[in-house]
Amino acid sequence: MMKLIEEIFNTILALVFTFSAIAGGGALLRKVHDEIKKEALTKISQGLPSLEAYTQKLTGKKLDF
Repeated sequence: MMKLIEEIFNTILALVFTFSAIAGGGALLRKVHDEIKKEALTKISQGLPSLEAYTQKLTGKKLDF
């Protein structure tokens, strides 16, 4: 009888720990996702740099656009 109770208790503990790991892992993934999204939006809002100087180095002349 005690062995059965111990097995039930161990099973319940395993389920609680498994659920905690899954729920905590999901929260961590959400936090990482939100941080990456925030950084991406920050970079997008800064715009692209001018490629005129780089183009001049490649072609050796100034372009009309």
